[in-house]
Amino acid sequence: MRDYGKVHTSFWSSANIRALSEDGRTLAIYLLTCPHGTIAGVFRLPDGYASEDLQWDSARVREGFEELFRNGFANRCETTKWVFVRKHLEWNPPENPNQRKAAQKIAKQIPNECAWKPDFMRVCGELLGLDEEELLNGSETLETPFPNQEQEQEQDKEEA
Repeated sequence: MRDYGKVHTSFWSSANIRALSEDGRTLAIYLLTCPHGTIAGVFRLPDGYASEDLQWDSARVREGFEELFRNGFANRCETTKWVFVRKHLEWNPPENPNQRKAAQKIAKQIPNECAWKPDFMRVCGELLGLDEEELLNGSETLETPFPNQEQEQEQDKEEA
């Protein structure tokens, strides 16, 4: 979730946005401003969240996503319900190293089952400083696992 993001006034005069239906424009601006959005422009959005926020039935939400996909604005994985706003990072690039780290952390949370994950990597990986292996593996791996309590006690006994 993020508290702040940019929506340029050119949103309304953009040829791509003007070509959308009223529902398409509404869903597009919703994706840019909804409380579920993230600094990385990728987030999980089940039908119920969008339906409740927009006061639309699930069929209308589904049709809106189909239109945004056809027009290259956003992609949504029907399996994971994760959304990818394709130009989000172009419109809202990380402004400092901490924002980049936050965006990387969110990108690493994208489930591997997500249908658009390879496309996200192609479009945004370099901008975020992520390589494909890093994104596919999710969070960083540890060289040695964290010991559990029994392992810690055994190590303490061995050291004593």
